[in-house]
Amino acid sequence: MRLEENLNDKRLSWQAKGLYAYLVFFSQEQKIVISELSKKSKGCNETVHKLIEELEKSGYVKKQYRDTVSGRIKGTFDYVLNPFSEATK
Repeated sequence: MRLEENLNDKRLSWQAKGLYAYLVFFSQEQKIVISELSKKSKGCNETVHKLIEELEKSGYVKKQYRDTVSGRIKGTFDYVLNPFSEATK
């Protein structure tokens, strides 16, 4: 099972593995809103942002910022999350 392999990826902290599992199992949208994720746990926006960056470095999340007429929306981006990715290879 690839999900099990991904959760055993030694490049990820336990916190990042937990967030990854949450996103795989509970995320229904194609965007990550850091402030919304922060409301679902004790973590602050900065903590969640660092975990998302850790997942991005390991290839589990890809950021694609949304631009508006007034510029970038802070904390909101589209992502590509492949729960059964080959990121551990």
